[in-house]
Amino acid sequence: MLSAYRVHVIQPKLEASTYESLLSLVETHGAKAATIENASVIITTIHARKRLLRHLDGAAASAKVIVTPNWLTDSIARGKPLPFKQYEAIKSLARLDVNDREPSTESHLATSTTVRTSSSRSSLGTSVVIDGLSRSSGSPHPFTSRSLGTNFNSMPSPAHKRQTPANSRFAVHRRTPLKSPNQPLLEELGLIMKSRSLDGNARSALSYSRAISAIKAYPKLITSGKQVEQLAGVGEKVTALVNEFIAKGSIVEARKIANSPRYQALSLFTTIYTVGPTTARHFYDDLSIFTLDDLEAYAEQLPEDEPSSYNLRTALHHRKDFAKSMSRAEVEAIAKVVEENLEALEPGCQYTICGGYRRGKTICGDVDIIATHPDRHKYINLCDRLVKRLQKGGIVTHVWHHSSFASGHTAAPRSRKFGSSKQTKFDSLDKALTTFRLPSGYLSPTSPAKADQNQSVGPTQRNTVQVNSDCSIKISDGNEGVSAVTFDPETPYRRVDLVFAPPEAYWTAVVGWTGSTQFERDIRLWANQVGLHFDSTGICRLSDTTPIYARSEQDVFDILGLEYVDPTLRNADL
Repeated sequence: MLSAYRVHVIQPKLEASTYESLLSLVETHGAKAATIENASVIITTIHARKRLLRHLDGAAASAKVIVTPNWLTDSIARGKPLPFKQYEAIKSLARLDVNDREPSTESHLATSTTVRTSSSRSSLGTSVVIDGLSRSSGSPHPFTSRSLGTNFNSMPSPAHKRQTPANSRFAVHRRTPLKSPNQPLLEELGLIMKSRSLDGNARSALSYSRAISAIKAYPKLITSGKQVEQLAGVGEKVTALVNEFIAKGSIVEARKIANSPRYQALSLFTTIYTVGPTTARHFYDDLSIFTLDDLEAYAEQLPEDEPSSYNLRTALHHRKDFAKSMSRAEVEAIAKVVEENLEALEPGCQYTICGGYRRGKTICGDVDIIATHPDRHKYINLCDRLVKRLQKGGIVTHVWHHSSFASGHTAAPRSRKFGSSKQTKFDSLDKALTTFRLPSGYLSPTSPAKADQNQSVGPTQRNTVQVNSDCSIKISDGNEGVSAVTFDPETPYRRVDLVFAPPEAYWTAVVGWTGSTQFERDIRLWANQVGLHFDSTGICRLSDTTPIYARSEQDVFDILGLEYVDPTLRNADL
């Protein structure tokens, strides 16, 4: 459909997931991803002329079409390239001779589902919060009882169920276990992928991520490059690296990367919570910070009243604890603390432990808990109330990010355009990303990171917790909370993300926060292929933003026209 165009996406001001989605859309709809010098169309959310000229010179800019991401998503939704004029990112740099030109290329989607737009254009990669209470259609709220996921009204027609391709480029069509027969090969390729990411080469990193995902799902030991060269997502370069690994047992480029002082420093910096590749490069390249000692000295000199400075110092203070492995037993103990405090606030809540725990990892790095209440009115402000309660008890000691989008409002925010000033870094669910300390008495004496049971005062009455096979938890009736809390000084601090979804978005939130990253990336892209938008806040049609409610995790896959994939087989990352 877009084969006539060479497209470059400028990354600054785009979140990583949005940038990756745009690159994938470019490639899957016929356009050629190009360098900024060779591109005929440049996609950006930058609207300031001076800032754009940091990325290309004025002469080059005047010779190219510079548009917002909505040109791409709307063209895909319409099934043909749309005129550029209404999508100009910076009008003063756009060529006058192309403003009113109607592009002439194929006018059909590369899928079996044709999508037509309404007056409200589609918005891939941004949040769509579904509010079952105030739809213009007059549909009643889908939750009318205490039993989560029941009493739904008829849903809009799901996507046509398709047969799973034998060799699909989408991770959602594959079954990927935690470990592969080819794990040593994947580790070498993973070094190259990580190096690209640390250097800011997101396009190359994404290509390696896709290749790694495809190879990881391959069920047999690879003994020849011919076994992988036909896999979707594996190109000639990766095939050559596979052959090199088979012949030598390692990859020269990966070994050079592993021994690079710069790579080692950037890798170390990004193990510190809140420090991403861009910040790590700034430390190393601009500030000549090469070691943790250098970084700690730098952090101490920062103004104390700046939140970012405080966060960096706090992250450095807890880095050793955050780096310690966490057993499944400890994850469940943390969930039990959350459960008891939720029950004291609003009996009848339900939640699911997501992330790596749900995908079957025996050792976890953090804890992701998705919670809701069948009564939407009781869900409102529940995140804020829980965090305050845990802070008061000394269980939550620091909040890295706290957002409340839907709570307290009768109507949830609608879909937003790429580049909107109100676009947020995370999905628009209520959430608190916290530092969490497990009180004494919640781990057995034989459990890792055991708390001192003798110091426990703890809850006056313990509730019964049943961890189901899908990692969801049904909370029993209990007491009004914790009478006193004590802590073992040896208990490590942990990163715990508390995410609250309205009941109508609960199952999409569970799918979205279960992961893995590549699996979630591809589920969003696949949804777009069949004319839908998916993120953790819900599913809607691209053509008219009609919400589609899921009453179970199986429903999420059915609506998207996918075969259900068990969480333990969604490990599409390294």
